[in-house]
Amino acid sequence: MSVSVETFTTGLVLVPLIVWQAFHRHPEYSVEIAAMLSGCAVLSLLYFLKTRKLRQTSQNGVPIVDGGVPILGHGLAFNNSPDGFLLECRRRYGSAFTLNLAGSITVVLDGIHGQDFFKAPDRVLSFKEAALRFLVPEFTVGRDSITNDFHTGLVRREFNENNVGDFAQHFEEYLQHCFQEDLGLKHKGEIKQVGDLERLAWRSIAYCSARSFMGPELCTDPEVLDVFIHFNKHCGLLINLNNVTPRWALRFLAASCAKDTATIAKIIIPEIQRRKLEEQPERAGSTGVRSDLLSSLMACKDRDGHAYSPEYLGKRMMTLIFSSMVTTAGALTQVLYDIAGRREYWDRLYQEQATALAQTGGKLTKATLETVPFLTAFIRESMRMGSLPVQQARYCLQDTEVAGYHVPAGTTVVISGVLTAFNETFFKDPSTFNPGRFLDDTGQSFVFLQHHLLTICQTPENIPLLPNAQGKHHQCEGMNVRSRVSHIYDAQRKVL
Repeated sequence: MSVSVETFTTGLVLVPLIVWQAFHRHPEYSVEIAAMLSGCAVLSLLYFLKTRKLRQTSQNGVPIVDGGVPILGHGLAFNNSPDGFLLECRRRYGSAFTLNLAGSITVVLDGIHGQDFFKAPDRVLSFKEAALRFLVPEFTVGRDSITNDFHTGLVRREFNENNVGDFAQHFEEYLQHCFQEDLGLKHKGEIKQVGDLERLAWRSIAYCSARSFMGPELCTDPEVLDVFIHFNKHCGLLINLNNVTPRWALRFLAASCAKDTATIAKIIIPEIQRRKLEEQPERAGSTGVRSDLLSSLMACKDRDGHAYSPEYLGKRMMTLIFSSMVTTAGALTQVLYDIAGRREYWDRLYQEQATALAQTGGKLTKATLETVPFLTAFIRESMRMGSLPVQQARYCLQDTEVAGYHVPAGTTVVISGVLTAFNETFFKDPSTFNPGRFLDDTGQSFVFLQHHLLTICQTPENIPLLPNAQGKHHQCEGMNVRSRVSHIYDAQRKVL
């Protein structure tokens, strides 16, 4: 019988309480009680570590990374330098290895080994269980496969390539506001502080997401923008702490995310109720047809044909907020850092964009985005260099096989974007920033195909898109937004 981290750490919390009660009730036996409890604690720790070690070595066939500390496992080393730690693990153990992240036995794969594994049926893999295990707060509202597929389809309809003009308009509106007011750049013409880049990226995405999700009435509310930004940063903090913190402790740290959810509910629910009143026959025609995502959600029906409640839509909005922000804003910030810090590319980027915009009369259209191959290559290289250490988590519901190794039920399996993006089989000198690796001999970018996640890894030009998961168990709701947003944003000549 093995002991879980949750059980063991709960015991560590209860021991001081028991000791205090014993001392308080029987002070005359304080020395004996302390000695007895201390001995029990030491024996429990030894038993816990021994059983965990046996369980890891006897059941999991994937090579186990040496080292780690009691309870926290490899979490400290991983959080301290995730990219370097994972690359060193691959050098020593190959492209598949096992980490202990604060009690979560996690198999790490590169994209090559992950292809066959993620083709496994739903009865073997679970995205929802992995999300709950990693305690990502917005997934606690019922992320079943039917609901996920439904909302993914909805987002694809609302944010497809034919609607890029609306999103471009939102960006241009807010960029004008940022450069003239928020960042004080009206007369400077350039960004001075690194912090300005991150703030510009996150606030711009927050504004555009709020504008597209909730309409023009709510997108300028500072409270709404703050929630869009803070919720994602709170989730990111929890995901990082997950690697070094027992699960029960994370629930106390999730209070900030719960507060963000309550704030959105406070704003969204009255707005839904107000819009429902507008839809009543006696008020028909009082407002124009809305095209924001909230109205689309309100028109949706559940599996039984009933409309979703305002409370449920408020919770679902948190998932969409996370989807719109966590990949897009992070990638956009990375691209802005690279543009600002790599002056040798400025002239070429500027001339390409100026030529493309001149052909469309200065208007940013879908056709414009298809005539900037070097910008496309620059964005892909920036995303490759900024790949996520681990992503696409799945929880094994049954014993299965990964890369030829036996993996028992209860194991979390993840793909490492870093291991894939820095694979010398795909990329010569992968540590060097080189947009030219994504251009063909004529200077044009490789054709981007909407590959399934499992085949993305087969083509080097699509590896940087791994953070936008596509697959049968989960599909990134922000994938159709992210690539277009990066192009739209970087095509604003004032940024350069």
